[in-house]
Amino acid sequence: MNTHTDTPTQNRNFDTFAKACRFKTGTHFLDSGGDNGRAWQRPPIDETLSAVLVEAREYKFREGEQRFEASATIQTAHLLNATLKVDNDLQAQFAEFAGEDENENLSWFELGEKFATERLGLHQHARDNVYNGENDLSEVFVWEVYNADEKVSDWLYCDEPLTVIYVHTGADVRGGYGKPVFCRAKGDYPVPVDLCAEFYAASGVDEDGDELSDDDLQRISEHWRTGYSSRPSSEFEDDVKSLISQTGNNMLVELKTGEKVTVYAEMPCCY
Repeated sequence: MNTHTDTPTQNRNFDTFAKACRFKTGTHFLDSGGDNGRAWQRPPIDETLSAVLVEAREYKFREGEQRFEASATIQTAHLLNATLKVDNDLQAQFAEFAGEDENENLSWFELGEKFATERLGLHQHARDNVYNGENDLSEVFVWEVYNADEKVSDWLYCDEPLTVIYVHTGADVRGGYGKPVFCRAKGDYPVPVDLCAEFYAASGVDEDGDELSDDDLQRISEHWRTGYSSRPSSEFEDDVKSLISQTGNNMLVELKTGEKVTVYAEMPCCY
């Protein structure tokens, strides 16, 4: 099980990401969120709540055939807090930079890039929106990676990278991105590379009612992880015969191979 014990400094780190996930971006003609369909209109994010929320259900697919469906939502603030550390000095510098008269008409994207390249003298090596790939995130985001070297052979392993995050808090993904958050990597990569929840068999019994060993549980759930599949929830769904019960994020299911196991979901373990 992944655990992340926060120090007071890291609590400030989480708070920055939590506020970024609720940054008020107003409304836009491309948005379809109506009066309250935007992320910035949702309640504040509580660090003490589960980082992954799970919904499971059974439904009638065809006459006489039941299907199982499970969806997991990773709280974006929790994932960013686990993988990145906010550079508070740069955040303060950027706030002053954004307030300069010559920058007042620039978008957040333009301001972030101008600050990184012109004020800090860095070079942008990669940029993407996580919306373009598989993810279970509550809010998507655009990320950019910079460093001082104009030419790098592999930006994923470049020296002293600066990561800039713009969280989407609007309704339509085409607009509604918040101000940049300037970060340093906590792990090996400048951006979180796995964005889908993983599923784990915590306990259970085999078809004869005998308790499963740790090795059995490991074998059962090994392909419900991001190292095996780009979409672990699909692998998990395919293995389940029926949903027996759900309590919070814990699901008691019967597998097609006969075992009855309690399963929970977590953020990906490989950052």
